[in-house]
Amino acid sequence: MNIYKKLAEARVKLQEAELKKSGLNKFAGYEYFELSDFLPKINEINKELGICTVISFGAEYAIMMIIDVDKAEDSIELKSPMKEATLKGCHPIQNLGAIQSYQRRYLYMAAYEIVENDMLDATTGNEPVGGKDNKVSEAQLKRMYALGYKAGYDFNAVKKHVFDKFKVNVEDMTKEQYDMVCNGYEKLKK
Repeated sequence: MNIYKKLAEARVKLQEAELKKSGLNKFAGYEYFELSDFLPKINEINKELGICTVISFGAEYAIMMIIDVDKAEDSIELKSPMKEATLKGCHPIQNLGAIQSYQRRYLYMAAYEIVENDMLDATTGNEPVGGKDNKVSEAQLKRMYALGYKAGYDFNAVKKHVFDKFKVNVEDMTKEQYDMVCNGYEKLKK
């Protein structure tokens, strides 16, 4: 079996594995695959089929080589352009580690055709009616959760209240909706 057939077989086996997403973007409200969700299964499948992945990082590109272990001269190369990441409160080496982890994740997802809902699609078009200026800040959300907690409701209950009342996720609330929720919780805690 050549390297392309092995990779095609690996993709099918991985899709049959019914992977579970463990990553959660709390702010945008979506789940995603982390490396640990699929890498152990990929390694198991690769071993079974006789292929190996090797990732390297250069100044311009991250490169994944998928190599046929029985015929090492047969390989498939995938490239992804390197980009900078500046994480708040992190040292340069931590930023580099974040970049490399993201690159590995995206290279594996591309090579093995791991499919997720498009995160841009999930967050596009959900802007409040008043535009970005009418959107609540992270600090306001924290205040709302704190008021809800003082009134006897946990994080998930507050999110459910907002959704039930306004049919939007908390991140998509308008400032007017935010004010209504906060006023309601303030009245309850008295």
